[in-house]
Amino acid sequence: MKSTFHFDLITNSTNITLESELDFHLQGAQEVCIASAFINQGAVEHLINYLENRKQKTKFLRLLVGLYGRFNSPQILSELMRIQNRYSANCQIRIAVNERFHWKCYLLDTGKKQISFVGSANFTSNGISESGEMVVRVVENEKNGFSKRGRDEFNKIFDNAEESFSILQFPLEKYKSLYKPQPYYESNSDTNLSELLKKPLKPKSAIFKSYKGAKVRLLIQNGYMKVNSVKIVSKYKSEWERLSYDYSCFDSKRNYIKACEADLILYRERNNEGNWAYTFYQVMDKTEISTPDGKYFIAYKKVKGSLTRKQSIIIKKLEELNISVSKRGTAIDRNLTRKQSDELMKDFRIK
Repeated sequence: MKSTFHFDLITNSTNITLESELDFHLQGAQEVCIASAFINQGAVEHLINYLENRKQKTKFLRLLVGLYGRFNSPQILSELMRIQNRYSANCQIRIAVNERFHWKCYLLDTGKKQISFVGSANFTSNGISESGEMVVRVVENEKNGFSKRGRDEFNKIFDNAEESFSILQFPLEKYKSLYKPQPYYESNSDTNLSELLKKPLKPKSAIFKSYKGAKVRLLIQNGYMKVNSVKIVSKYKSEWERLSYDYSCFDSKRNYIKACEADLILYRERNNEGNWAYTFYQVMDKTEISTPDGKYFIAYKKVKGSLTRKQSIIIKKLEELNISVSKRGTAIDRNLTRKQSDELMKDFRIK
């Protein structure tokens, strides 16, 4: 088949608007990819109509939204969660991690044609229907041209867990507490929003059914956190104190990521008598906040039933397991093998 390629401009200033084009082409679209910084209820109705269209048997929606300027309301995010739950077999909705995410693109695959709309129009009632916008419409009869490039770029964010996450993982209640639309930020300094857009940790239950086989990381740090660092963390992560979480700071992003991936941490710290002691903790949360001590933090909670062992007692066990630990307190940050982990958990009476 000979490749055909046609493009045009839509400015919403005639009878042909982005809204009319979407309404027409959504009726026969097998797959729809939409990326928009802003979204509102009027536009969402078009998605529901598409998902409810019983005549179109093959259909799948992928929607990527952002939180730039806190435009998107808690109400609309709640509605998107409802849509995700109700139409889970036919749609995926994700939130971009980049707080400045500002895309506006609509990629439709009808099977016979690839139709792309890219321009200034957000997926809002005004964006798709009112003048003041400019959108390029590209129509192709094959998937290897402009549409493929657009889908490749879309997939780089949508399919990457470091760049986006499911709408169902978004901490909506926290967002409600700080929601206030901000028209513009001079810099990337919206710390509260940055916090909500961090990649969520994999869900962790408060208590494992069994800790056997858990991934354990040995963490030994020296010194104490600066007072200003503690104040900053307390300000932006007040729930950690409420939930009785302890936390540590990392200078290395690599070690921070490794700790986030662990199920448990065997942590060495000073006890009330000033002696080194070891305790097993479960990783509960993480954040990135700039402080005098660094920006990478993990929060953890003591494993229920775990003993706290003095170093003088546990040092021999560590040596038996070929875990070299300096009595003088050299910093260590490393994963333990499954055998080492299981043996140590027995010694700490963790089942």
